[in-house]
Amino acid sequence: MLQLFGSFTSPFVRHCRIALLEQELPFEMVETDYLQSALGSPTKRVPFLKDKKLFLSDSLAILFEIRARAKRPVFRSSEEAETFCLATTLLDTGINLFLLSKEGLGPADSKYLERQTARMESGFAALEDRIQKDGAWSDATIRTACLLKWVNYRKRFDFSHLPHLTALHEQIEYDPLFQQTAPPPL
Repeated sequence: MLQLFGSFTSPFVRHCRIALLEQELPFEMVETDYLQSALGSPTKRVPFLKDKKLFLSDSLAILFEIRARAKRPVFRSSEEAETFCLATTLLDTGINLFLLSKEGLGPADSKYLERQTARMESGFAALEDRIQKDGAWSDATIRTACLLKWVNYRKRFDFSHLPHLTALHEQIEYDPLFQQTAPPPL
């Protein structure tokens, strides 16, 4: 049986859980903390997946495996891949800013962190345009939705001025898979 290692608050783990549920693949969710992920994965992060001799340590590789088992591509076009990658970049940036803020570091402390904060602004504006043009349910849309739910959950970015992203966020509020994979209350 597939074992997905991760935390219930990770947006990357959430995307993998949604894909597994969509494809109706049986799996065991193994809750994993920072120390366990450092020991269990060479990337020292979650998610990672194990199945017999298979070991995958990145959410995109995990999604490729899940979709391959269902004979479905992860991306139907380079545009869809670009939207996915943009949402992933924003998640990486947002998570780094969040973790550094827990250590008392913010944009005022570093030009690098200032640039990362600016990346969130410009990235969300670009994502707003991409979601408007795409609109189809795909792994790019799911990744974007996981981003929106995560920044809302962690109160990391206000996207209420972006109507297409706000509409997507409202749409997934009642989606059964998003409800089933919601993180625990803070």
